[in-house]
Amino acid sequence: MRRLLNWIGSEMRCRSVYPGGKDNKHRVHLFGFESDIHASEVLFASLRLQMLDGADRADRLHRPGGEDARAYKRSWMLGFIREVTVRVGLAQQAARTAAEREAEPAVGEEGGRSVALVLADRTSEVDSRLATHYPKLRKPSPTKFKGTGYRQGIADGRNADIGSPAFGEGGWPG
Repeated sequence: MRRLLNWIGSEMRCRSVYPGGKDNKHRVHLFGFESDIHASEVLFASLRLQMLDGADRADRLHRPGGEDARAYKRSWMLGFIREVTVRVGLAQQAARTAAEREAEPAVGEEGGRSVALVLADRTSEVDSRLATHYPKLRKPSPTKFKGTGYRQGIADGRNADIGSPAFGEGGWPG
């Protein structure tokens, strides 16, 4: 679940930290602008339910006999998370491109700040806040998974509902 929120948040211009320690085993500290955090949380809630349901369904329908169910589901979830976050990233890029087109000044008008510049400023501010709260962050070591569900997770992630109509109409709310 942490990985799902982390990767979604990253595509929505947020940064996340796993505080660690036994009391914070399942916590994620999300940094970003309020609208980006809210959009990440809403999308996470929907995709979390789809992921849990899909992992159970894939386990019943596709897991090879003799393979450990937990290993299969974990690898399936990794594939699912990868695919849905790629799709969210592409939707965000399309929304940015559309916003930049709308923000282009008409012939003879002076232009304002570009969308890319505004987003870069926001990213810098988020990174600065994160560094202030967690000055000694280290990169987490990669997690190794066993199981054969990864490819099926990617395939099922292609059909997950990521809120495409909202993205297609000018971007995620906020």
